[in-house]
Amino acid sequence: MARLAEVTSLDVWVDQVARLVELEDLRDAVLVGHSQGALVTTGVAARLPGRVGLLVHLDGAVPVPGQRAVDLLPRPGGDPPRDMSMAPRQADAGEYGAELSAWVDARMTRSPVGPALDPVPAVPPDVAEEYVFCARTPAGYPSEVTRARLTAAGRTHRTLESGHDAPITAPAEVALLLLELAAAVSPKGS
Repeated sequence: MARLAEVTSLDVWVDQVARLVELEDLRDAVLVGHSQGALVTTGVAARLPGRVGLLVHLDGAVPVPGQRAVDLLPRPGGDPPRDMSMAPRQADAGEYGAELSAWVDARMTRSPVGPALDPVPAVPPDVAEEYVFCARTPAGYPSEVTRARLTAAGRTHRTLESGHDAPITAPAEVALLLLELAAAVSPKGS
């Protein structure tokens, strides 16, 4: 795994995940990209479409092909430096509860900006895509821009009754939904 200072582009993360998919010889893989991870899984699906059966964007920031994640939200002063990283946000005790909030905060790390400065590729048409959003995602998150774009285009999506960090706060609901989505996709070889 790359150290934070080494993550200066989206390709760093895409390379890591793509190598793992190939190393494990995965076929019809279900890739789930949560939040900024949706950029990564989109890149992997574009690079290895024959190995990806389903791409799930879970409350993800998903720019249109060729757009960059930093372009989803207004930012004064132009692009941030590629080697910059963002401090983690504090967990919302109202969403998590005090004990889980303390657990999450102890594990949060800085997030590199570099991957958000690169354009995302198009997902090939033979890769199935599903969008899942969280009902209580805080205002101002990039996933809200993605949801608004899909809604305006009449594209369907699912909604989980949770905050942005559903894999932590609603793991059973996330797992059930992912199993349902994966079961609905036919393997490419059949």
